[in-house]
Amino acid sequence: MPGIILGILPSVYGIIAGDSLILFCGLVFIIAAGGDLLVLWLTRNVSIDEYVLDHPKKAGCYIMKKAG
Repeated sequence: MPGIILGILPSVYGIIAGDSLILFCGLVFIIAAGGDLLVLWLTRNVSIDEYVLDHPKKAGCYIMKKAG
């Protein structure tokens, strides 16, 4: 969601309005959201009975099965 709200929408507005500063800021936020997109792509096949826990220090996540 941050990549859409802070990245894509300002970039589109910057292109339409011809404002290069807003376009640049939007592109920076799109690049910054790359880690979120990576985690989303890596977890696309996680089943409903598994938990996804964000890694505290590195890019990525843990996949844990529910007990029981």
